[in-house]
This record gives sequence, C-alpha cells and structure tokens, in this order.
Amino acid sequence: MRFGERLKHYRLENRMSQQDLALQLNVTSQAVSKWENNISEPEFKIIQRLTEVFKITYDQLFLYVEGGTYKGLLIKVKKDQSIGKWYNFITVFLAVLSVSLIFVTSFTFANQNLTWHFPLMFGLSSVFVLFLYCVVANQRFNYKKNPEVFLEIYGDRIKSLIDDTIIAMENVNKVEVVKYKISEKIGKICIQYSEHNKLIVRDVRNPGDIKSLFSEIAYAKKIR
Repeated sequence: MRFGERLKHYRLENRMSQQDLALQLNVTSQAVSKWENNISEPEFKIIQRLTEVFKITYDQLFLYVEGGTYKGLLIKVKKDQSIGKWYNFITVFLAVLSVSLIFVTSFTFANQNLTWHFPLMFGLSSVFVLFLYCVVANQRFNYKKNPEVFLEIYGDRIKSLIDDTIIAMENVNKVEVVKYKISEKIGKICIQYSEHNKLIVRDVRNPGDIKSLFSEIAYAKKIR
C-alpha cells in the first residue's frame, strides 16, 4: 500500500471528506487529492499533523510501506530568507566602519600633536574590521549563490541541491542541528555520513523540524 492509499484509508476510516481533512490541515482539498493519488507528498509538518488528526503513529501513516522504509520525500530543507537582510546590513556597516577607521588612522598619523599610539590603535582596529568584513562578505556570497532549497530528505536518502551529493540514509552516522543565537528559527545542519565526510548546510529555516524528523527516523531504525 502506497502512502496515498494509506492516507485515503485513514481518512475514510475517520469518516472525513477531502474537504474536511483539508480544513484540519489548513490546506486545499486539491492538495489532499494530489497526496492520495501519489502525485505529490506533504511535508513533515503536515505528516505530524496527520498523525494527530487520525490518532495514529508516524510509522503507521508514513514510514513503513509493506514492511520496508518509505522512500518518498519527507521534507525540503529551505534557506531562511530573513537572514539575507542581516548579511546585507552587516556587510554595509562593516564596510563603512572600515573606511572610517582608515581615514581616522590617516588623520592621527598626520597629526603631529598625537603620539604614535593613536595611529597604531586605529590601524589595528581597521585591519580587524576589514577581516570581519571579508568573513561576513564571504558568508553573504555563499548565501546568495545557494539555491532556495538546500536539501531534499527522503525515507532512504538525502539529496543535496547545492552540489548534487546523494547520501544513503543507512550511511548517516550523526546529525547535529545548531540554532543561531539571533533566532531559534535559523540554524545549521551537520550530517556526518562517513568517518571523514560531513555535509554542512548553514542558514537553514526551522532547523527544529529537521531535528524532529531525524529523531523519528532514528527511532524507526531502532524498533525495526
């Protein structure tokens, strides 16, 4: 039984129409119809909500298909759009600050009434700010060139849309999710899939959802 057929089974068992289920999930009835006909698949948040609506386990609904692991799309890991504005702001701020410090350094160096300590202090400050500018500018460049969707996580594999790397789920050894201090809704993911290979994805939106998903997958592997 495929996912769409299983979804339809539980919907009918609960005496719900597609419209009734759509209202519960805050989606359109057309979306429910596509899921049931295996045209498209819901994301992980919808899957979690479905288990609550039908009062069943995640495994019953989604992960297991005829005794094996469901191989369809579980979730798309997307780039957070708001952090792009922060990169722009910080890059401009550091650029202006570094130029200002260079002018101040030149002024203090030319002013004979000031000791050599002043131009040295401002000079070192300008070098440090320039270093920070280069770091942030590089992060901003990487953010801009990366696609809107970083990863596609399937039941049996992980596909990176950044470099087309495909990692079999059985090879994943460890997954770390780190939330940024500026916002818990933004973070980075580190996926270790061999002793020396890691896939690191930064500026991820809703990293908590990814952590929950991998916890579900790890639990399913344990009870199999």
